Amino acid sequence: MEQIVGSVQSVSRIVEEIAQASTEQAKGVAQLNQSVAGMDSSIQQNAAMVEQAAAESLRAQSQRLVAMLQRFRIEATATG
Repeated sequence: MEQIVGSVQSVSRIVEEIAQASTEQAKGVAQLNQSVAGMDSSIQQNAAMVEQAAAESLRAQSQRLVAMLQRFRIEATATG
């Protein structure tokens, strides 16, 4: 009988350790999830900044191209 009681106590301790480990693992997963969410937010902000910078660069290039093209004059000639 004592052996059965000892075995039950041993199993009880193991189950308690498993429960504690599961709790710690859940906390770790929650922290990881929070970190990934933060990284996702940063990536989205960076993507928006890159898009804005690219648009500004394109605008500036377009303005320079227009300025360069204004130097040329094309005269219409009558064909016929």
